[in-house]
Amino acid sequence: MMLLGVYVEREQLLVRLLRCMLTSEQRFTNYIWRVCVLSFLLSAVFSTDASCAILTPIIVKSWDTQDRARSELETILLAVATSANIGSVCTVFGNTQMALLAAHTQDVMQGRLDMRSCFMYLLPAALVGLLLNIGFLVLHQWIKTRRIEKSKLISEPSHSEQEMAGLTKTN
Repeated sequence: MMLLGVYVEREQLLVRLLRCMLTSEQRFTNYIWRVCVLSFLLSAVFSTDASCAILTPIIVKSWDTQDRARSELETILLAVATSANIGSVCTVFGNTQMALLAAHTQDVMQGRLDMRSCFMYLLPAALVGLLLNIGFLVLHQWIKTRRIEKSKLISEPSHSEQEMAGLTKTN
């Protein structure tokens, strides 16, 4: 897994892709769904751990160079982790639980849990999970932004409060 991460970083494969996909001009909702889809697809192809280990440093560097809002980083990292977990369900080698199930289904059932049947049956559920995940991540960021705005309003007294306290002069 670490060798794969070093290879991908050395070849700058994902960096080039992220430069095209994630730009600083994008609104947060557009930015977050792209991160989610990329993490979802990578975890289905590689594994949850590999996709998180590869994507996290690259996305943090990309986010840092784009001068995005500091409050977005937590939600973006949550998007990488949660989307990788959801996407890994689509394939037999996406996570260890699926590999374990595939290894033992032949003993219990007539057939076998192969790549095609796993993908066919679990992709629709994973896509629904991905959409719900994106919705909850956008909601998470919206609530967090509202809290930050509310705390700024509370910490900064208004002009009328200052006038009542006698701190400013009125004409």
